[in-house]
Amino acid sequence: FTPHFDFHFYTDSSDAIEAIDCSDTTKPENAPPGYVLLDIEMPGMGMLTGLCVPAMGMHALSKEEIARTKSFDASMVIGYYAGEAIFIEPMVAHRYLLERQNFSLEIPEYDPGQGLASPGAFDAVYDPDSDAYQFTFTMAAD
Repeated sequence: FTPHFDFHFYTDSSDAIEAIDCSDTTKPENAPPGYVLLDIEMPGMGMLTGLCVPAMGMHALSKEEIARTKSFDASMVIGYYAGEAIFIEPMVAHRYLLERQNFSLEIPEYDPGQGLASPGAFDAVYDPDSDAYQFTFTMAAD
């Protein structure tokens, strides 16, 4: 286990997210290329279909991240519920943020639904003067 921060950016209302109980086990028909939704048995929680967490949703992870044998620095997660994309989630290791370095994460091509455009990248820019990061999503180039 790597201590980390999850930054969930949802495309649905907070009421709809709070209502997620993981009873709908419909996985998306077209997960992003190179991404999978695993079914994982978690002690005390039972089987998490698509790694579904109540009041969050299912978590699609890159195959590269799943195959990793060392602790991760940062990765992009795509979230779903009822077969629809509902969030993107930069997941960043605590120790990686403490390095106070700029970094970027690619966002796989996916359909966020609701007529929204898919961002192409997530950038974290560290400002030493304020000792803080600025997180920015940029749109995919056409």
